[in-house]
Amino acid sequence: MRKLWLFPLILFILLLLAGVWRWEKGPCQEHEDFQVLHMKDQWTGQNWFVVYGGFEDFLPAAGGRPYPMYSGEWIPHLTRVEFEEQMDLMLAQPEHQSKWQGYQTRLRELEEVKSSNQAGYERYLALAESSSRTQAEVDEALFLSYQAWLEADQKLEESTWELTTFYTELTEEMVAEYKAAAEQRKRIATYVWLGLLLVTFVFSLHYFIMEIKRWKRVNETYEIVEYVTKNNRFTTGR
Repeated sequence: MRKLWLFPLILFILLLLAGVWRWEKGPCQEHEDFQVLHMKDQWTGQNWFVVYGGFEDFLPAAGGRPYPMYSGEWIPHLTRVEFEEQMDLMLAQPEHQSKWQGYQTRLRELEEVKSSNQAGYERYLALAESSSRTQAEVDEALFLSYQAWLEADQKLEESTWELTTFYTELTEEMVAEYKAAAEQRKRIATYVWLGLLLVTFVFSLHYFIMEIKRWKRVNETYEIVEYVTKNNRFTTGR
């Protein structure tokens, strides 16, 4: 068997070319000092945003800190479908599901309280704004409906804010996990590629060295045979 080193060498070259063609560059969006380069990983199928610049026109400085700046930060693109799927998975977790359902139940209860006292609330306001203000004040039933509606409305606003905060925190956690998973896939693909490059290079070098040694042995054998043949001719002729 000869030239076994060619097969791993060819594979090594193909792997190098695969590395060159791995990233597909898309358009670059610009808005003043903010640039986003669209990239696609052909190996994992993941789309990425490479961010440059800052958000000076979008986010105000907080606490005297400078505006956030980016210089080639990679951010995985999360589609709407993927976002909804990931959020469904997050909300399906027991600790998150119990909180989410608790907020939803609380909001429904408060909405029911407001709905049941809506007529009394509106009637009380109508009487209070008319000449019958004294009558509205002495009508205990209307006043209780008015108070219940206001209290439920305030608690509804607070619960809605808590639910929004909870959902925002959950979204940030999900995005962080998604980014970590995407970066891990990218690293694993890179490590596998580098490993294959190393293996194919080592095999190619190994077989190439063996080929050189084999040719050296052949040449040495040929020289010995040639030397012996010449000596035999010389001895015979003499």
